[in-house]
Amino acid sequence: MDHPNIIKYYEKFENSNYIYIVTEFCPGGELFDKIVQISQAEGSFNEQEAAKIMEKLFRALVHCHAEGVTHRDIKPENIMIGLDGEIKLIDFGLSAQTKKTMKETVGTPYYVAPEVLVGKYDQKCDVWSLGVIMYVLLCGYLPFQGETQEKVFSKIMKAEWDFHHKEWKQVSLEAKDLVTKLLEVDLSKRFSSAEALKHEWFEKIPSLKTAELDVGVLQSLKDFKGRSKL
Repeated sequence: MDHPNIIKYYEKFENSNYIYIVTEFCPGGELFDKIVQISQAEGSFNEQEAAKIMEKLFRALVHCHAEGVTHRDIKPENIMIGLDGEIKLIDFGLSAQTKKTMKETVGTPYYVAPEVLVGKYDQKCDVWSLGVIMYVLLCGYLPFQGETQEKVFSKIMKAEWDFHHKEWKQVSLEAKDLVTKLLEVDLSKRFSSAEALKHEWFEKIPSLKTAELDVGVLQSLKDFKGRSKL
């Protein structure tokens, strides 16, 4: 796939023990780490910047879905910063090249869509995962948390999340509306990747308030790493 926000695959080499995959170099590291570094240096991270990031991620996802590819494991660790400074969606190891209904339960627990847990899903599972990432970008914590994996899955199935915490007080109504459209259990109501990209939140990027998001956002962003795959 050829897209500025998707990592480029160049070649692979094999021997009797290993398969080596050659891809585009991403020296900027993981997205959340880069955000924290920049914010600590410049002293701010705001909703306008979050919108710019999400717009690029949705552009990448629209391209994937148009090509019939479902990523199936979108999470912060799979979003890197390339040599050109652009955001890159990486790690297509669990992806599927089909527009048909899928059944395999794959992904990463905190970012997995409810229909994946049921075992009957389509490309919109990726939209849910980006909804979780958008939620984290704006408030600094996961929408679905629990002491056990079973409790997390229970909250995901019921879509138990809210905007009640203080971090959401300065987030725009447009951003909240988009999150609501992404973290929708009913697939007939959940946005597609193309519909999400057309949301008014992205149209208002230049005019979004640039007040800093809650400082807790920056302090929490590094906590969402190393989540186990299903």
